[in-house]
Amino acid sequence: MPKIGYGLDKITKFYLPNDLKKFVVRNKTDLNVFLMYKRTFYTDFTHNVSAKKWAKIMKRAQQISLKVINSREKVRVEEKNLKLVFLITK
Repeated sequence: MPKIGYGLDKITKFYLPNDLKKFVVRNKTDLNVFLMYKRTFYTDFTHNVSAKKWAKIMKRAQQISLKVINSREKVRVEEKNLKLVFLITK
């Protein structure tokens, strides 16, 4: 039988270790939510966003000055692909 106080504190349940909450962004319009709440949320982009849209979303996030967890992820993948293409054509 669980005892009282066994689980997490309900106030800090969804917080990351840096005392911010995580919000998943799927498109550019999701960033408009953060105009008021940018000090309490970290943004995390979904993996299935294309590189072009990723760049547009990142540009908007920088304009709003949001904190992004995986900000360089797509850029690194695209750079690797460009290097592979360059090596194959050479």
